[in-house]
Amino acid sequence: GGNPSQAIRTGRYAVKIVHLADYGGAYEGSFIPMLRALNDAAQRRDWDFEAVFSEAAEQRDWYRELKSAGVAVRIAPDLPPRALARWLARTVITPSITCVLHTHFTRFDMPACRAARGQPDVYVLWHSHTRLVRSSRTWIRNVLKYGVYGRRIDAIICVSQDLAEG
Repeated sequence: GGNPSQAIRTGRYAVKIVHLADYGGAYEGSFIPMLRALNDAAQRRDWDFEAVFSEAAEQRDWYRELKSAGVAVRIAPDLPPRALARWLARTVITPSITCVLHTHFTRFDMPACRAARGQPDVYVLWHSHTRLVRSSRTWIRNVLKYGVYGRRIDAIICVSQDLAEG
């Protein structure tokens, strides 16, 4: 991405896209090429892009390849959700720049929401692959997640229509 202060001086809108992914799979599948494409699209717009992964990613070939290709990548520490939210707010969110936190694979969902609280230029998008289960235990967890935290986010991206309806 470009220099944020230069973008502000020239009248360009300074934006940072942060993809928060609890992914450490052995294979890149379609997910890692999608992140490369997102990085390229951000660069074309002179936006900053960063991909933050859980610790398992650090041992993967695709992580090292992303890093050597110039994609800004970082490993999030293994912290409880509230401490992870503080780490995100302190480490990932850049003041004076519109920041989009795009979570993928659940671990970062609620910490991203907490990190964005009280910051008007920080937006949170959850990416959902998981069908809502109707058991009593998961129902209580889903009420907290979607009923409380879900009201504070900007969008939920669902990979299918049945997930969106759920």
